Amino acid sequence: MAPKILPPLEPGVVDRARALPLWRQVQLELERDIKKGEMAAGERLPTEADLAVRFSVHRHTIRRALDALRDKDLIRVEHGHGIYVRENTIAHAITPNARLSATVRQLSQSADRKVLGSEKVNADLLVSRALNIRNRSLVRQIDLLDFINGVPVSLSAMYFVLPRFSGIEKHITATGSITTSFAKLGVDKYQRKETRLSARLPTREEAELLVQPRSLPIMTILSVDVDDHGVPIAYCQSCVSTRWIELVVRF
Repeated sequence: MAPKILPPLEPGVVDRARALPLWRQVQLELERDIKKGEMAAGERLPTEADLAVRFSVHRHTIRRALDALRDKDLIRVEHGHGIYVRENTIAHAITPNARLSATVRQLSQSADRKVLGSEKVNADLLVSRALNIRNRSLVRQIDLLDFINGVPVSLSAMYFVLPRFSGIEKHITATGSITTSFAKLGVDKYQRKETRLSARLPTREEAELLVQPRSLPIMTILSVDVDDHGVPIAYCQSCVSTRWIELVVRF
């Protein structure tokens, strides 16, 4: 026998005469609001107390309904800040030739890049080892902030070998593209040699630039790009907002 299809609830109303538990009625009502877009991705939900008033139920009932929504990955909890409708993350594959901008374009979304700063610096031990150059050699550091649909999603410090890539900062500023900038300087093909992933809480500056609370972890990515001869050409230190980007490793 097919299960009985229950009629939709009136907005903000729970029926104590129904066999369906109150917490389940609240969950279905909130889920309906989310799926219809009445509560947008990233929007903060009312407090438990406010929801209890809206539905005329105890806060324990609200808490159980919210737990069910979290189990369905429809909301996320930021301790000390509130509960938010979960954003639709972009799944970006970590492969030798994957580019986040290409992933975004495939999803028919817009990607933009802002140059925050550029300067010549002496490579520290980490940078010099990654680029296979002498410690304290001059490199070009470029700080970048990447956006998807106008939302900041990643913050990067990129290091380029000098003098081979002298002037690359002008090309990146003009085009917003690392690939195009490399091509203008004679590197038509390059790929990722190494990627190291970890997670941590953001610094105050990182949280401000990524427009997120410091309690929300970020993914850190350390990567080395090489040309078609295997020579290192760029080293990148990135932090990615886990609110918007999901990194996928395929085997």
